[in-house]
Formats: sequence, C-alpha cells, structure tokens
Amino acid sequence: MKQLSPLKDPTNPQKPLFLETTACFLQAFYIYFLYLF
Repeated sequence: MKQLSPLKDPTNPQKPLFLETTACFLQAFYIYFLYLF
C-alpha cells in the first residue's frame, strides 16, 4: 500500500480547513475499512 499523502500540502498552505478535515476523515474511514475487511 502506498504511503498516504500528508494533509498539509507544502505547495498549497492556504488549503481550506474543510478539505483538510474531509481528507482526514476519508483516510481514517479507509484505514477502518481495511481493518474490518
């Protein structure tokens, strides 16, 4: 499995908090899904 990209992109420091939170939630859900199956 490839390494997850960091939430804070150094090339885009002005990333909206909503997108950052959504990315964090999706990564957590993805890991949780892999853990179950």
